[in-house]
Amino acid sequence: MFIPDATQALRAGYLSRDDQLVCQREAILPSAQGAPLRCQLLELPNRLAATVCWDRCMDIPRLAFAGVPLHYQGKPGDASEGVAFDRRFCGGLLYTCGLTNVGPGDDQQPTHGRVHLQSADYRCVYQEGNALVLRGQMRESALFGENLLLRRTLTFPLDHAEVRIRDEIVNQSPRPQAWMLLYHINLGYPFLSEHLRLTLPQGTKTLPANDAAAMRLSDHAVFTPPQTDFAEQDYHHTLPPVDGSCTVKAENTSLGLGFQLRWRADTLPLLVQWRCLRSGDYVLGLEPSNNRVQGRRAAEAEGRLPLLLPFEAVHTDVTLSFYPLTPDSPE
Repeated sequence: MFIPDATQALRAGYLSRDDQLVCQREAILPSAQGAPLRCQLLELPNRLAATVCWDRCMDIPRLAFAGVPLHYQGKPGDASEGVAFDRRFCGGLLYTCGLTNVGPGDDQQPTHGRVHLQSADYRCVYQEGNALVLRGQMRESALFGENLLLRRTLTFPLDHAEVRIRDEIVNQSPRPQAWMLLYHINLGYPFLSEHLRLTLPQGTKTLPANDAAAMRLSDHAVFTPPQTDFAEQDYHHTLPPVDGSCTVKAENTSLGLGFQLRWRADTLPLLVQWRCLRSGDYVLGLEPSNNRVQGRRAAEAEGRLPLLLPFEAVHTDVTLSFYPLTPDSPE
């Protein structure tokens, strides 16, 4: 598959501007409650089309490769805080969970935290070399409480279909602060179907995270058509790192498309899998995380709550790659 290189084409005289091959524009889209959401709409020569939502932690609600949508879209629209999680979880290809809670909520913490609802400040879009880059920062803070800053960089190489997510989380307070982070990556139809197969590397350790998963532990890598009364299944995978990173692949042989997820293992040691084949709620979640999806209180009680020292920073890297299933597909 030929993908033009904008930098080389500019130097060779095919282009007068290196942004000729890139369509990127800001748009205002309504939320479920009618409030405007600022987004960046992207159409790139690597056959990716994506929406990045500045007002939702720079998450990616929609993404298509070669004209095929890969994301899951939930029944609820994207609503603001104050609405129960099951009535505002909109899905999307990327939905960031944290920074002070991942998993069930309590009287202090909402389910999956607040960071998804934070708007990006200091936002910018620019072309650097042969890549389009979006940058911004979000803050989760409270009077007499946490002061966590998330600096996010999204890089879209123009010569191959990839999204690189580079995050820096900084504790900008004089006290140690717990931090929890999960990248809720949601694959939906038509990419998710009975033709999809999930491949985890040899040596992966898999534990069930709920009763339904314990009953069907060996089924985590295969998928069926939608079932009316399917009980969602959650798994915790610990993958063997290679050169500091973990990798998992999902491939749809009917569509001839593949997806690879790679992440930095030291700061994201766990992969959470959400397997939900219920009719109307048909989704595969692949979720690199620094903690189990059991909520802050359970993590604290088990001594599993990661801490950032005063003014300490931590970095995470997650890469989403998309490719046709050909003899040249990545191993």
